[in-house]
Amino acid sequence: MDKAGRLVMPSDVRKALNMDGEQELLIYLEDGRVRLQTIDEGLSRVREIAKRKRKRRGSMVDEFIAERRAESLRDQP
Repeated sequence: MDKAGRLVMPSDVRKALNMDGEQELLIYLEDGRVRLQTIDEGLSRVREIAKRKRKRRGSMVDEFIAERRAESLRDQP
């Protein structure tokens, strides 16, 4: 790490991650360890979490329609 806080990643690690040139990475702590992740990997992780949550809750479309129907019944005189 240099004085500006930049890290140098070895070329074999960059090649294994298919990184070329300048690329943004996500950096976070997990179980007391620093983890690096590409943006694409981070997005895939978020999508997978959202997919699992949707399956547990049922269809978002069905939920939306049910909410609209309930609102419609409340608005009727």
